[in-house]
Amino acid sequence: MLSIQRTLLDEESNSGGKQDATVSLTNLTVDQALAKSNSLSVLYETTLNNPMERAILTNDIRVAILTFRVLEEERICLQDKSSGGKEERVPRPPIPGT
Repeated sequence: MLSIQRTLLDEESNSGGKQDATVSLTNLTVDQALAKSNSLSVLYETTLNNPMERAILTNDIRVAILTFRVLEEERICLQDKSSGGKEERVPRPPIPGT
């Protein structure tokens, strides 16, 4: 996933900022991730004979994509706070240890 992120950042740089890497990463689908990453694609092809491994791999890819999306949303919230929000802290879920 980090290699996909680097590729998207390179594409953003090459396009002169016309293509936003963050937006591209958060809108990425599993199929697009497989197309952009040779290592993921090879790993996906090795799971042809085992549907359980394939299901777990595609779910792992979805979780990774969602993690990038959540991190971006949190960055936006923190950025909004630093630009003059009224709250002292960003609201967080009641999870012990956070």
